[in-house]
Amino acid sequence: MTFLYEVKGDGTKNLAALTTGQQLRITGPLGQGFNIDGIVGNARLPKVLLVAGGIGIAPFKYLARSLAKKATVSLAAGFRSNPYAIDDLKEFVDDIKIATEDGSYGVEGRVTLVFNPVDFDVVIACGPTPMMRAVKEMCKQAKVKCILSMEARMACGIGACLGCTIRTTKGMLRVCADGPVFDANEVIFND
Repeated sequence: MTFLYEVKGDGTKNLAALTTGQQLRITGPLGQGFNIDGIVGNARLPKVLLVAGGIGIAPFKYLARSLAKKATVSLAAGFRSNPYAIDDLKEFVDDIKIATEDGSYGVEGRVTLVFNPVDFDVVIACGPTPMMRAVKEMCKQAKVKCILSMEARMACGIGACLGCTIRTTKGMLRVCADGPVFDANEVIFND
């Protein structure tokens, strides 16, 4: 089993302090994941774009592998500087575009510079909120289906603490239990 995480709080700090051979108790999987049939639909080999911002690349290895035989899968990944986890996806995606904010690799700038949603049937994004907001808006303008895998700090992971709630057209929903995967049209970003 492999974990890809960014040290942000006490939980990931403790996870980073573990060494090989130490035991770890985990509960999972939790929440609502990607619905492969819902993504692919009735289309024959639809064009799916995965848009990753930094650590938002984490859920895409499994997703790309699951989609590989049912869709044409492309990846647009953005990082502050050096990209990571790209090699893990190469065998499952047909095309990779990379942007780095410092220009050290790929296109200089944000990931939204390296793709146009009109080239795809479905866009699936995971990353920081500003990126997700921009991807949602780009897809809305292009009239392309967009799915967001939301990131949030999660204290309990089961929906009891309400610490990871987001605003949606269905009211406040918990990223850990009701998500993390949402139709972009449901997500309301605070401006």
